[in-house]
Amino acid sequence: MKENPSVNRGLASKMYVSDGQFINKGKIGTWKTSFSPEMIQRFEDWEKEKFETVAMEEEIPVIDYDKAAKYWNDVDPTIDGILYLRKQKKFSGPSNGRALDCGAGIGRISRNLLSKHFTNVDIVEQCPKFIEKAKKYCGSEEKIENFTCTGLQEYTPKDNLYDVIWCQWVLSHLTDDDLVQFFVRCKKGLRPNGLLVVKENLTSSGCADVDKEDGSATRPEEIFQRIFKEAGYSVVKEMYQRNFPKDLYTVKMFALKPK
Repeated sequence: MKENPSVNRGLASKMYVSDGQFINKGKIGTWKTSFSPEMIQRFEDWEKEKFETVAMEEEIPVIDYDKAAKYWNDVDPTIDGILYLRKQKKFSGPSNGRALDCGAGIGRISRNLLSKHFTNVDIVEQCPKFIEKAKKYCGSEEKIENFTCTGLQEYTPKDNLYDVIWCQWVLSHLTDDDLVQFFVRCKKGLRPNGLLVVKENLTSSGCADVDKEDGSATRPEEIFQRIFKEAGYSVVKEMYQRNFPKDLYTVKMFALKPK
């Protein structure tokens, strides 16, 4: 199998240090994020060819849910253990009623973004350790109500409950088939005029980069567009993450509406 040159544009090409700087191939730069020493070591290990490429036309068969669950359970459940979320000053949704944060980690997006724009926020996260940390991290935020511990491949939102279902940097842990089915289930969970928001890394090669370390697969936009169509969604708005380091994967946000 041919080596995918776009892998070098991924997270493995930069390692973040706790003082707000990053190491890029031996050079020090600045970026408002941080990782724990354990995560830095993981990125260094990722440099040693722990990725493989899967053809765009194929379903991604190597995603291992048990491996992913074990990997994230081993990650330190602190802000230093999760990629920093740049503050988003504006968000326009169909309503400001209730939002669902999918794969919420320790609840950073819920507390710092969703709770600022919605009356109520629910969290779903498969790692028990992260759920417990999220309860403490979001404890002072009364708008964050329900915490559900399960993987998205098994999760079904309650019918007609959410104005926005938010999925950020989590869908790489689902196979194509499970992702389509999850999106289909989300349609029943959306209120009239509700939106499904997807924010994910994208490869530029037309192929998926599979990470053997945590069992995830970073997809190209072509695969996401196919999945959106199969699940019965239309893209009503899309935008790229701005001011992101060039050596990282492209990050893009999609606002989806059921057809």
